[in-house]
Amino acid sequence: MENTEHVLVTGGSGFIAGHLILQLLDAGHRVRTTIRSSTVHPRSVRSSPRPA
Repeated sequence: MENTEHVLVTGGSGFIAGHLILQLLDAGHRVRTTIRSSTVHPRSVRSSPRPA
């Protein structure tokens, strides 16, 4: 992962952003996201790379 792109996705707890984040992680990108609160969508709080 030497040339890994870093990507920021806003609204990470949303439906579209959630799918986008998963695709970016599968493609090997490092993803940072903003969410309103971890209580809104606890599944959204995890670190990359995507768990197997």
